[in-house]
Amino acid sequence: MALNHFKIRTISAVSVFFLFFTLLTSLHAQIKSEDDKTTDDVKKYAYYVAWKGENAFSIARKFNQPVEDFFKNNPQSKQGIHEGDELRIPVPFSIRPDEKLNKSPLRIKYIVGRKETLYAISRLFNTTQEEILKVNPVLKGVLSKGAVLNIPLSANFSAKPSKPAEISSKEYTIVSGDNYYQLQRRFGVSQAELVQLNPALKDGFRSGMVIQLPAKKIAQVEIPAETPSLKVAPTSPKSSAALETMVVKKEVVQPKQLTEKEDNSSHGNLEGTAAVLNKTLKIGIYLPFCQNLNDSVRNSQHSDNFLAFYSGVMLAANKLTEAGMKVKLFVYDTYHDSNVVNTLIKKPEFLSLDLIIGPVYPNDQKIMAEMSAKNFIPMVSPLSSDSHFVSNTPGYYLINPGRKLRLSGTADYISANYFGQNIILLNHGGDSEDEKFLLNRLNQSRGSGKVKEYNILSEEFTGLEELLKADKENIFILAEESEANVSVAMTRLNTISKTHKIKVIGLQEYAKMQSIDIEYLHNTNLHYLSPYFIDYGNSKVNRFIEKYRLAYNGEPSQYSFQGYDIALYFISSLGQSGKVFRGTHSNPGVDLLQTEYNFQKPSPYGGYINRTMYVIEYTNGYEVRCSGKIVTSILNLM
Repeated sequence: MALNHFKIRTISAVSVFFLFFTLLTSLHAQIKSEDDKTTDDVKKYAYYVAWKGENAFSIARKFNQPVEDFFKNNPQSKQGIHEGDELRIPVPFSIRPDEKLNKSPLRIKYIVGRKETLYAISRLFNTTQEEILKVNPVLKGVLSKGAVLNIPLSANFSAKPSKPAEISSKEYTIVSGDNYYQLQRRFGVSQAELVQLNPALKDGFRSGMVIQLPAKKIAQVEIPAETPSLKVAPTSPKSSAALETMVVKKEVVQPKQLTEKEDNSSHGNLEGTAAVLNKTLKIGIYLPFCQNLNDSVRNSQHSDNFLAFYSGVMLAANKLTEAGMKVKLFVYDTYHDSNVVNTLIKKPEFLSLDLIIGPVYPNDQKIMAEMSAKNFIPMVSPLSSDSHFVSNTPGYYLINPGRKLRLSGTADYISANYFGQNIILLNHGGDSEDEKFLLNRLNQSRGSGKVKEYNILSEEFTGLEELLKADKENIFILAEESEANVSVAMTRLNTISKTHKIKVIGLQEYAKMQSIDIEYLHNTNLHYLSPYFIDYGNSKVNRFIEKYRLAYNGEPSQYSFQGYDIALYFISSLGQSGKVFRGTHSNPGVDLLQTEYNFQKPSPYGGYINRTMYVIEYTNGYEVRCSGKIVTSILNLM
C-alpha cells in the first residue's frame, strides 16, 4: 500500500447523504429551532415578525419584493398572516424609505449559519457588533449554528453583503490557553484593539470563539479557518529524503525545500550522524487518517489532527536529510481498525523497519506491540497515555505520561512547594480513587493531618470560607474528572478569589472544558502539570512556525509540534546509535520544541515512559506560562 518517492495513492470511498426538511409550516410568537428553519446553502434569510393588521402585500412592499417572490419564500402566508408570524426575507434586502420601523427595533431575526461570526453578521446588516449585543443580552460571543439573533434596524436600513476588499481584519479561532497576553505576543495586537474589534471578549475568552484580528497586524500571518487540505508537491532535488507514503482520502504534501538561511545551532548534533550507520533508516508511520468513512463527519477533526502530526514528522525528516541522514518513511492509514493493522504488519517491508511511530489507539496497538517486540523494532506510542503495554513490551516508548503519573507528579510538586500553606483537598463526596491516591501521596511525604478535605458539592458555602486563612496562601487541590463538578467548583472558587489569596492545583483537562470561563482559570491562579509547553517567545519555535507556514500555507497545531519532536528525537537516536538506543534512552542532542524527554523503565522487562512534566500557570495578569519543570519517578506506580 506504500508507494515510492512521494507518489500518493488515493482511494476514494466517501458516501455522504444530505437530508433537508420543509421550512416554516406555521410560525407564531415562538421562535422555532434550527430543525424547523434551516439556512439555504446559497441564499441567506432574515425573519420579519409581523405586526397586527399586516398582510403579504404590505410586507412585500416594505422590503421592495415582488409579492410572487414573497409567497414563494413564505407559502403559508397565502392562508393569511397573523401578528407574531415570522416571515422569511432573502438577504440582502432594502426597506422602503417611507416605511416606519420605529415601533420596535426587534422585528428582524436572523439564524446563525455555519462558521458565521458576530463581525460578519454585523456587516451583513450594516450595523455594529455593539448594537447586536445590546439587543441580545444573553449572547456571550460564541455563536453556534442555529442560534437566533435579534437584529436592530432603522428606517433607512439597507442590508448589503460585505465586500472582501473592504474587510480590514481576519478571523482567528480561540484555542485553549489563549488570552490577551498570548495574542499580543503572537500577532502584535493590543488588548484595546482586540476589544474594539471583538466586544464579546469583555465576557472572557472561550475555546472555539471566532474573533477578528486587524489585517494590518497580521499581513504576514496566514490564519486558516480550519486545518488546510494538503496537496502533493514534487520532491525537491536538493533533499535526499525518500518518503514512501500511502494515505487514504487525504492528500499529503512533501514540504517545500526551505532555502532561508539557518544558524548552525538549529541542527543540534545532527551533523555526522549519517556516517555512524551509513544506511537508509526506514520509519513506519501508522496513523488513522480516514478512520471510519461512515463516520467521517464526526471524525473529520481527528483526521485533520493526524495530518497535522504527520506534517510535523515530514518537517523533521526534511531537517534530518539536510544534515546528511537518509530517511525513508512508510506511511499507512490504520482507519482505527485493528483488522487493518493486522493486515499492514504482514506486508514484506514491516520486518525491515528501524522504527515504528503509532498506531494511535490502544486497541490498534496490541498486535503491533507484540510484533515490534518480537522483531526488535522500537515502537513509539505518540498520543495515547494508556500504559497497558509499557510494562511488558521491550522497546515500547510511551510519550504521554498517564493520569497516575501526573497525579504522582502533582503530589510531589505540592509537597516540595506548598507545605506550610493552607492546603485544602476538594472532593465531591464520591469514592474517587484519584483523590485517595493524591491524599495518600501527600500524607506519605509530609505526614497525616496536614491536608484538609472539603466536599465542594454537598457542604455549605460558609463551611468552605471557615477553612480559609487570611495570613497564608490557600492552596486548593482538585482532581475531579466530571466537567459538571469541576464547573461548580471553579465557579465557587472564583467567588472566593475576590476576597482571599488562593491557588488551584488541578488537571490539564480543565483548560479545555467549555463550560468553564477562562477568566476563572486566571482569577483562581490555576496550576497543572502537562508534558508539553509551547513557548512562543522561543526563537526555535518561531522558526518552526515560519517553516510550517512556508511548507503548508497554514498554522501548526500542537499535533504538528508533537510529530516534529517525536520524529526528530527518535530518528536522530537511530542515526547515532542504531536500535541499541533502546537501552541507553539518552538524549541525542537535538533541540525539541515543546518538551524534553526523560524516559524510565517501569519494569525490568518493559519499555519506557516519558516522565518530564511542566508546571503550567494561569496568572492573574492573563498570561499562561511555564513556571517550572519536574521529573517524577515511575517506580512502584505501575
